[in-house]
Amino acid sequence: MLNNYSKKKRQQTIVQLISEKNISTQSQLTKELKQLGFNVTQATISRDIHEMHLVKITNQQGIMCYQISSAYHRQKQSRLERLLKQAYKNSRRQNEMIVVDTLAGSAPALSAEVENVYRQKIFTSISNDDHFLIICHNIQEAIELQKHLHLLAIH
Repeated sequence: MLNNYSKKKRQQTIVQLISEKNISTQSQLTKELKQLGFNVTQATISRDIHEMHLVKITNQQGIMCYQISSAYHRQKQSRLERLLKQAYKNSRRQNEMIVVDTLAGSAPALSAEVENVYRQKIFTSISNDDHFLIICHNIQEAIELQKHLHLLAIH
């Protein structure tokens, strides 16, 4: 059993699981995570569900399953947009990597928010005081993400 997974990694995996499978109970989610090597309890999953604003919806097949609420997506997007307008200077991309230049002191918060909003497109990010590096899973995701961040910052 792999016990050293971080909360962030676990929650990223939850997002991936609920987007790929019809997960309808906490025990089902707990079982799926345990099969992937996460040492979790149902209490941990309950906290994650609350923290991540997961809601149960009826999907196209008529099955009740977890999804992230659209209100939560809008809230996260709005916060990211505010931070980008305040701190974004520019960005540049090479392959699946993007470097975002920010005002001094802003990179850690902005990097965390970008990862929070775009966690499925991002492999990881590393921040400094005034810039951060985003590594996406592939070049196409990096191109799209860079364009989107730029558009949010200037509009």
